[in-house]
Amino acid sequence: MKQIIIDCDIGVDDASAVIMLLKNDRKVCIQLLSTVAGNVKIENVLNNSFFVANTFSTYPIKIAKGAEKPLKTPRIFDASNVHGENGLGGLKLEKQFYDNYLKNSADEEIFNILNKSKKKITILAVGPLTNIALLLTKHPEIAKKIKRLIIMGGSISGIGNITPYAEYNFAWDTDAVEVVLKSDLKIYLSPIENANNMPVDDNDVNFNLTDKKHSLILQQIFLKLKDANLPFGFALHDSCVSAYLLKPRLFKTLKCDIKITNDKKDKTCGQCFCVINKFGKNYVFIPKNYEKVKNFILKTTFGG
Repeated sequence: MKQIIIDCDIGVDDASAVIMLLKNDRKVCIQLLSTVAGNVKIENVLNNSFFVANTFSTYPIKIAKGAEKPLKTPRIFDASNVHGENGLGGLKLEKQFYDNYLKNSADEEIFNILNKSKKKITILAVGPLTNIALLLTKHPEIAKKIKRLIIMGGSISGIGNITPYAEYNFAWDTDAVEVVLKSDLKIYLSPIENANNMPVDDNDVNFNLTDKKHSLILQQIFLKLKDANLPFGFALHDSCVSAYLLKPRLFKTLKCDIKITNDKKDKTCGQCFCVINKFGKNYVFIPKNYEKVKNFILKTTFGG
């Protein structure tokens, strides 16, 4: 069984990514769900995490509260226009309560788990990289306990969705991205192009919705979504990371060097390029067949 930590800013696509992992509890065990502000403010991210764990988990999952702002700059935008006011689409949530809520900050809880583990652990980072950067800054020695870091962020070709140049997760905290990319971690990147090339619409959700127990909840979260950057539907970006962890054979993995622009005065700040080369220190993965990956994500998220 794969032991993982997932660091997320639970909005709609994060919810899909986590649900996919929870529905594969014979293959994957989430050691920690660490939260970070991004799609919405940290209080909503935390509440959404409690809800997803309470609703879909078959085993106790530890949850920790992480960074509420970028490393060096104030929080300047969110994605509530896409993910809904609270981050879970049309689902209206009361305040949630959760028994396994931890008191230490997310980066410290990640450190504690890695430090105690006899084996290296994979981290999935599907939100801004602030928590991971804090971890590496405070405890640089802990990098040796991380098997690999699988990230949703950036792009292959320099396109963006929050600006014409910058992808949302990377743009939210470019300083954190810079810290992570300068580390010796083995980084695997799912770029924005992956999900952009296989948008999901209401018909896709309803056709695959065989999870009768959670059907109303799933409909409230995932129906009637629209991403202004796409011609139709919604991109389940973070789900690609879970799909890669669960079925890596669906993807082509290429060596690359990941570059990011971090000049706050430059309009291209946050722009990312993956320079493909056989001597690259990192990796980027893309679907071999977009339809097969999309179908796997849909069946895993919405299947019974």
